[in-house]
This record gives sequence, C-alpha cells and structure tokens, in this order.
Amino acid sequence: RLALGSVVSRRVGASTARVPSTTPPMALWALLLLASLRAVGGAGLVDNPIAGQAVHYLDGPWQASAVVGGKSIVIPAQVPGDLISDLHAAGLIGNPLYELNFLNASLWDDPVWTFATTFTSPSPGSMLVFDGVKMGARVKVNGVEVGVCTDQFLRYSFDLGEVGLQGHGGTNVLEVTFDKGVVCDGRWMACTGGWDWAPYTNTTEQGIRTFSKGIWKSVYLVGVAPVAIEHLVPHVFYLGPYVVEALEEGAHGGFEARIRVH
Repeated sequence: RLALGSVVSRRVGASTARVPSTTPPMALWALLLLASLRAVGGAGLVDNPIAGQAVHYLDGPWQASAVVGGKSIVIPAQVPGDLISDLHAAGLIGNPLYELNFLNASLWDDPVWTFATTFTSPSPGSMLVFDGVKMGARVKVNGVEVGVCTDQFLRYSFDLGEVGLQGHGGTNVLEVTFDKGVVCDGRWMACTGGWDWAPYTNTTEQGIRTFSKGIWKSVYLVGVAPVAIEHLVPHVFYLGPYVVEALEEGAHGGFEARIRVH
C-alpha cells in the first residue's frame, strides 16, 4: 500500500525517477498506472492487451472447417471458445456433458480442424496477437504461415510486416489450423483429459490425455509503430525494518516500486 510519506522509484530500463515524499497516495498510484497496460472490459476471459497505437479485436463469429470421410464440413465457431462447444451448437454431436457422450470423440479429435475469419488491412506496423490457444496450431494470414502456437498458457504475437496484407479496405484471411504434428510437450491444463474429480477421456496428444481444442482467449490486431508495451512487471519493496504488525499511515519506512517494461 502506498501512502503519505512513501518514496517511490519508477524504473524503466536503467533510469530511475524518484517521487517526493509529499506526493499524495492517489498521485503515486496514478504515476504507476501511466505505465500500466490498458484494461479491457466485457465478459469472458479477456486479458489486458498489448499497449499500442490501436487495438482491434477479432473476437466473435468465426468458421471451423474439416474434411471428414471425404466430405468438407463447415460450421459456425465462436472465439473465444472451443471446438466441442461449436460442434454441439451446430447439432453435430450430443451434449458432451450428458452421460458418456464425451467419449464420442472421433469427429472432433480425428480430423484436422481449421478456424478462420477475415479482417480488413490494419494500420502499418501492426501485430497479430493470440492471448490463448489450446493444443498445437499453425497460424496463417493470406496463406502465409506467420507462426506456431504450442503452449496454452502463453500469449503469442506475430509480426505482419512480411505477409503482404491487402490494403485499401481489402480483405485478409486469418486461419488457425490445429495440427497434431505440432509438438506441445503437454503444455496445456493438467486436468484437461481427466482428474480424480472428472472422468478420463479416450483421446491423447503426444501420449497425454486431452479434451477439446480451440482459441480459448481473445485475438486482436495492435499497432506497434513506433513503440508498444508488451509486458509490465511491478515489484514493490518496503524500505523499513521487518514488519511484525500493521503499518500506520505516516509512521512507516516507505516503499519503493520498481517497474520493468518490455
């Protein structure tokens, strides 16, 4: 907690800015928040985006497609979301939460599924960002592979400078193909294929039980020219002696906040 009498250092790179001890607490917090990422409102799993020139979300209706038994299947998909929910909404599978329906996995597990959407040309110097993709996936823009996602818990950002985007309001195609050939080494939620409180699935990837796949967090375009903030890590230090009781306003050793910006 920052309070009257606190001394704060705001460190960005090698520089340090010290704040007078007379600065009011709210002003101290405002100083820290100037360097923080913008919060995004709305329902669902929405992370703070990269702080750039402009953020354009691609969340909402997508399409999911696969070739099954020599026949192409195309269904509406939702991002953020997952494939099993989309298949259920399309009426192609039964309720996966009912009895043993979750074991009827051939439709969602065997084919190679591709999620796709379109977007108009972003501003120059834009980056494509995925806040969360579950299971290994290859990302293409206008047929050009821009990167691979291998970890459910990481944010992935891809430079679009070499893709050849369609300008002047032209349409660009974004595709995310879930490929079992992409090695993830189990970097997904540990209980995804069952736990002591949930039944075990009959599907695996790289020998590890799994369940469903999809773009489970937001996707967006962000302008990064000339500069953007990808991560902000604050670390607050108490400058007084070891604390053994509640601190009192104006009667403590103060604080120092070190902020690392990437």
